[in-house]
Amino acid sequence: MRQLLQISQTPMRINYSYQRGRLSMRQHKAELDINVQRPNLRVTRDPIKLIVDQTESFESMNRYKPVRFSQKIAAEAKQIAMETTAQINDDARAMTLTRGAAHIDICKRKTGEHFVETIMDFIPVAPRISWVGGVTKVDFTPFSMDINWRVNPRPEINYEPGKFNMNVAQWNKVDIAYTGTYDDLVTIGRHIRHKI
Repeated sequence: MRQLLQISQTPMRINYSYQRGRLSMRQHKAELDINVQRPNLRVTRDPIKLIVDQTESFESMNRYKPVRFSQKIAAEAKQIAMETTAQINDDARAMTLTRGAAHIDICKRKTGEHFVETIMDFIPVAPRISWVGGVTKVDFTPFSMDINWRVNPRPEINYEPGKFNMNVAQWNKVDIAYTGTYDDLVTIGRHIRHKI
């Protein structure tokens, strides 16, 4: 007897994917800053200035500057005028009191007043010498170094957990198909009835 039923089975098909967890760690590098200041030497000098004052030296030799000479002549003229005025008053008073007897003494005294004695120092006064400035300043900046560390002691840690995906692409199934004819079906029915 030939086969009247065709049975086929399709198994279940499951798809899954898995991704492992990932751990990443990042440590920042240390940063170093170095600031160096070089030594510096700075020298500033104020040039010396020599001052020579010859005013008193020239005046000791009767050599005056125009302004100083004018002041000296004016002072001497004033002194002479005051002395002459006082002498005239004294002479007039003496002649009045003596009734002209002092006239001869007055003439003798005035005859000798026209002689002027000029004396110059043999060794003149030394000039005054002074000076200003001549100061030297020295500024020195020593060598220096600044070191700055920037360290991050805590690393960056990133963790990505794993992933698991599963899905059923196809469920299992059983297919039963009748491949016989109607006559075969009738024959099977008779056979079953006969056994009952």
